[in-house]
Amino acid sequence: MYSGVRFREHGNDKGNPLMAQRNENVIKIVRQFLDEIQKSYKIELAFLYGSYAKGASNEWSDIDIAIVSPDFSDDLLKERLILTKLAIPIDDRIEPKPFNKESFNPNDPLVYEITQNGLPLI
Repeated sequence: MYSGVRFREHGNDKGNPLMAQRNENVIKIVRQFLDEIQKSYKIELAFLYGSYAKGASNEWSDIDIAIVSPDFSDDLLKERLILTKLAIPIDDRIEPKPFNKESFNPNDPLVYEITQNGLPLI
């Protein structure tokens, strides 16, 4: 399906109980957001990436979520605006990054970073 995309095994809470608790809360928020998206879109892949996935978040960190859906149009900026409107009532720190099948390319540095260091959710 996504030829050339390989995922890294993940496990990263750095042994800090406060970080682990923060990440648990963020995972609940992300799952709530993904549940909301799935009312309108088929999600094939979703990743938490960025500072939360790396265990380097702080109180000001946004929640970076990559979402891959065949239902997203080629106008990914429009799709991002739609997803952001869905995210704000859940948690305004959510930063959705939509991808369709064509744009989720393992040669893209961001996609590589997401698949290697992100936390797969779906």
